[in-house]
Amino acid sequence: MFYLSFLVYMLVLTSWTSPFTGADKVTSGNPAVGIELGYTNFNAKYFELYVTDIDDEDLWDDFRHWSDVLLDESED
Repeated sequence: MFYLSFLVYMLVLTSWTSPFTGADKVTSGNPAVGIELGYTNFNAKYFELYVTDIDDEDLWDDFRHWSDVLLDESED
């Protein structure tokens, strides 16, 4: 059986912790929500995030979790 395989890239259009546009779209304030939605619904493996989100130490545990999930998947 033939399966078409392709990559899905998710580009973030505003910071989740300090949104400059579309604040109503990122009400959770946590980019891990977007990563989970992109991964679960679209099998996305690549995500771009804003520095303000990456620098937020309160989010680092979530980023580590998703890093582990995405790296584990890429090793299959």
